[in-house]
Amino acid sequence: MVIDRVREIGDRRQLPERDRAVNILWFYSDPSHYLALVHHCRWDDPAFTAWLTKRMTNALLSTD
Repeated sequence: MVIDRVREIGDRRQLPERDRAVNILWFYSDPSHYLALVHHCRWDDPAFTAWLTKRMTNALLSTD
């Protein structure tokens, strides 16, 4: 759903094919990232959200 919406409002040429884009977001959405950084490393929620947003954006728009 997220990838479909991004494709509707953004530049489709910059995104990987749909299945790969979904896999990237699925990987970063793993709750273990939140648990590790917020609960174990004591990041606050805004810091985690900023980190996650940047990581997802970079991963989706990477040319690799």
